[in-house]
Amino acid sequence: VTGVEGNIHSSCDSLIVSEGITDMNCSLRSSNLKYLYLPSSLKTINVLYPSSLSDIGPEGSGCDVEYGWIDMIPDAAFKGMLALKTVVISSDIKLIGIDAFDWCGQLNSMKFCCEFPPTIMGNTLNISDLVLYVPKGSKARYKKDPDWKKARKIKVMHE
Repeated sequence: VTGVEGNIHSSCDSLIVSEGITDMNCSLRSSNLKYLYLPSSLKTINVLYPSSLSDIGPEGSGCDVEYGWIDMIPDAAFKGMLALKTVVISSDIKLIGIDAFDWCGQLNSMKFCCEFPPTIMGNTLNISDLVLYVPKGSKARYKKDPDWKKARKIKVMHE
């Protein structure tokens, strides 16, 4: 099995998608869902996320949705995640795929662990609404980047 498809109705509070799954085309219809893990093998994503999930981060971050991707967040990874407010971008991420955060109207902050700004492919992210939190010593790089410089505010993270 390499894909997950259809409507997933469940009373479970966590869902861990197994490594090896490459495609997800489904609706997660559990209002109880508090945790979702997306593996590094996942490349094609079309998911209707429940409103109970509001933050995203790398594996071990303690966020509602954790990801295992290295180098790139896939196209449309979190498209339409209406309750999304905060995203943590791991230090390994170099690219953010097309429409990765499209239709995430409540997204208001992104925390970057990477010193160099990741490239946004086909930008549909409304950066001007965002507050960016960046590592010490990297604020100037984000302010010079053609996409990220449009952020409402860029702040240095306190360690």
